[in-house]
Amino acid sequence: MAEMVWSCSCCIRIKSSPEETEQRSRSRQIDKLLEKDKHHFKRQVKILLLGAGESGKSTFIKQMKIIHGLHFDDELLREYRTIIYQNVVLGMKVLVDARRKLGIAWGEEGSQESDLGGGDSRSKIDRLTENAEKLLRIDNQKTNELMDTRMFLDYAPIVTELWRDSGIRRAFDRRREFQLPDSVQYFLDNINRIGSTRYVPSNQEIGRAHV
Repeated sequence: MAEMVWSCSCCIRIKSSPEETEQRSRSRQIDKLLEKDKHHFKRQVKILLLGAGESGKSTFIKQMKIIHGLHFDDELLREYRTIIYQNVVLGMKVLVDARRKLGIAWGEEGSQESDLGGGDSRSKIDRLTENAEKLLRIDNQKTNELMDTRMFLDYAPIVTELWRDSGIRRAFDRRREFQLPDSVQYFLDNINRIGSTRYVPSNQEIGRAHV
């Protein structure tokens, strides 16, 4: 408790206890922190992004970070590399499924009709069908959890061959009839580079990655 001390005939000085002195010191420190936070929050700009799926909200945020010079450390680069791997594999899975549902023939089926033997075309059709079935059996959730460079390198040759097929390309041309991220074409066109063991995503590719 504070103690009242007479210092002269006209003044009274209050002598505080050590506990009260400490409390006042803490109070001043808290006031300084609150004032500092007040100035900090005044400088912040908050943006509410509204939009349907695939409307570009995540892409906008990533592009803003890139524009303002955000440095992507090695751990973050590895995370985005995994996301791009997922975009490639699951994007091709969507195309394979769309080709089947839209009733689009494999590109080799047309050439088989004009080929008297048909052996090579039939073999390629069988391989395309087998690869397509392998992708369709993928569990999306497990792929998102387990995808790494080793797993992606197993799928890369399959994705590459499927992307070369004109039937898959025709399905891609009808992508307005199903949901497919716009970035899938870019990643599939660059599958050979992305499939390298030394692949490191560029800022442009990070901006295109669909999270």
